[in-house]
Amino acid sequence: MSRDDAYAKWLAADQAWSAELQRVFGKHAGDARYRPAGVSSTALRRLHDRVRRAEAAYRRASSPAGA
Repeated sequence: MSRDDAYAKWLAADQAWSAELQRVFGKHAGDARYRPAGVSSTALRRLHDRVRRAEAAYRRASSPAGA
């Protein structure tokens, strides 16, 4: 996977998690993102995990060994 593709997947995953945080917590979504509440449901946990996996893939693709 290219660095740009990995970044696009990371961004899309983060946007999906952010949208669910916004839906669940409204104006408090930003606070929930950095607290345990940000992963307090199955859906939020799944989306959070997807963000972390996409971030890891981006970091691998960005490393000299991944190029």
